[in-house]
Amino acid sequence: MAITIKMAQSAKEIDDIFKLRYQVYVVEDGKFGEEKSKRIFDRYDALQGVANIVAYEEGVAVGTIRVVKDTGCGLPTDEVFDFSEYKKSIKTNNALFVCAGMLAISSRWRNRRDVIAALFKMATGVCKAWGVTHAFANANHEVTSVYERVGFEPVAEKIWVEEVKNYVIPMAAPFSRPCDWAFGELVENNLDDFWLEHFTSKFVRVLLSVGEVLFNQGDEADAVYIVDNGWVNIVKHDDSGQELNLAALSKGALFGELALIDNHDRSASAVAMTNAEIIKLSKDDFLSNLKNSVDGVEKLLQVFADRLRATDELALVMAYAPQTARVKYALDKLKSTAKPRTSDENVLIAKCGPQEIAKVAGVREFEVRRILEMEKQQKKLDYSEKRIRFFKAV
Repeated sequence: MAITIKMAQSAKEIDDIFKLRYQVYVVEDGKFGEEKSKRIFDRYDALQGVANIVAYEEGVAVGTIRVVKDTGCGLPTDEVFDFSEYKKSIKTNNALFVCAGMLAISSRWRNRRDVIAALFKMATGVCKAWGVTHAFANANHEVTSVYERVGFEPVAEKIWVEEVKNYVIPMAAPFSRPCDWAFGELVENNLDDFWLEHFTSKFVRVLLSVGEVLFNQGDEADAVYIVDNGWVNIVKHDDSGQELNLAALSKGALFGELALIDNHDRSASAVAMTNAEIIKLSKDDFLSNLKNSVDGVEKLLQVFADRLRATDELALVMAYAPQTARVKYALDKLKSTAKPRTSDENVLIAKCGPQEIAKVAGVREFEVRRILEMEKQQKKLDYSEKRIRFFKAV
């Protein structure tokens, strides 16, 4: 089932977080101590400048993280370690600090890196909107690698905290590191900065498994979406039930944007071709920003102009191009979004196989395989059932 990651706003969502902390820290991990309320919270949860992020599966909270902005009332990290020396080394004027913590993942989900990463990305989006310059954490010594992947570094040896009956390691990061980790590849894949500069605190993230439907043709259109990871297929069914694959979208692709200006239902369905992470921005949140932003109006017009050009191009290819040209068109689009291999930047990797390409091109799979073999013989690419490797000319 799809997992939704969002900033908690309702009383129920906040209470779900408190109960999840207790379940993870006390029941599952044997930390802290028994609480009659079966909840864990502290004074920082009541302050302004706090954001609690929660992950839900089928209405059940499975993960959470908290970020607390320094508003003059101190930070949770200050109660365990004195970060003053680190702060003195900072050259930035008007530094704004934040503390990340209260990371709690239900035991069933701890091996799901996508869930943990999505929680951190949501927290990073909130911090970006706040204008944070540096982040601190007193990380559980057992999960410091999670923080290190995001960009944190240890600034002291582990410290025993009697209250939680565990060791923590003080860590810190200039905010540019987690920000690049969370959003850098989206920008590299041509997502306009406009969406990140105005809406990161309003994002909701949705994790989909292969074949899961994000929305169906005919559903109410109430949000715009951005692909953060994986592939999403946009599919339309005509009156006779025939399926037309309109597009295969990968990281950085914006879709569903017509929902921002009209009240019509969805004209197509969006289905995960691979495991995928999707960013969702509600129509209400977009419009509330648009009312006060001339740049927003101009950007929306540009989005629609680009989409019209792409739609015209696709329509011409699908209507008039022979099968070979349609497959090569799909391969060109796939190559434009492929990622360089870590060990060799001259090799571009796309997580997509012949079956998915056939759907996008609207041709039979054997035709795709025929063309892939031709391209392989010319040393332009190699492929498997799940990946295409494109070779740059050197």
